[in-house]
Amino acid sequence: MTTRLCTAPSHDRAPAALGELAVCEHHFGDITDALTGPSAATDTTMDVVRGWRDGIRVVCGDGVTWHRARDYRPARIARDYAALGQRLTGQTTGEHIAGGHSAEAPLPLDAAVAELRVDIHRKLASWVVLHVEKFNLNTAPEPGATVAQLAAFLAVHRDQAAARDWGGEYADELRDLRRRARRLIDLPQPRRVAIARCVETSGGVRCAGMLRLTPREDRDTRPVQVACDTCPAVYTGERWKRLSERLVAQAERQAA
Repeated sequence: MTTRLCTAPSHDRAPAALGELAVCEHHFGDITDALTGPSAATDTTMDVVRGWRDGIRVVCGDGVTWHRARDYRPARIARDYAALGQRLTGQTTGEHIAGGHSAEAPLPLDAAVAELRVDIHRKLASWVVLHVEKFNLNTAPEPGATVAQLAAFLAVHRDQAAARDWGGEYADELRDLRRRARRLIDLPQPRRVAIARCVETSGGVRCAGMLRLTPREDRDTRPVQVACDTCPAVYTGERWKRLSERLVAQAERQAA
């Protein structure tokens, strides 16, 4: 294959040999960083439901399918997309994006998160179309594919993409999407206090997460809420009262 290498001053590292391709090492690194990721067995910060099945550590990242922890390696940009979704559903204040000196008023956080999620899906889908066209591929993700599925497809062809003349634009866009996502995801989160191990099960697998309490301000009249840090379990009001009594009784039995 004949390729045209990137000659931009910011991308002037020596090309790296990758099979029969000569690719821009800088581009390949940025593309790989966005479209691949570590194993759930080694990355304890991964936002998944963790549990055990038949003595094997398993995780669930989509609320449906369980995987061996060591085999589950979602793309970093897919993890960003999922984390943004949690930010969106958990946002209850009128917090705004900090920084910048634009004359325009900043978007409310929930609007900015929703907009970025749409942008991530739209741009990955457009790059999939370009890959199929430029590489004459016979297979592609189905219409309506998730961000995780789009990223997995693109990851397979990252070496070829890094060798093309549009590889720099591609790498820059992926890096920019991740930068924008981290800016929103890394905003300060309320401190949560660990209470007890989660009691929920799914498909015979007990959640490995912790139930955590979010402290309230003195004048906050909303009911106390206890939520699991890995699965969707949430306890408030009478439901939390019953569970807390159950946990106390269990602790007393173990101490006896």
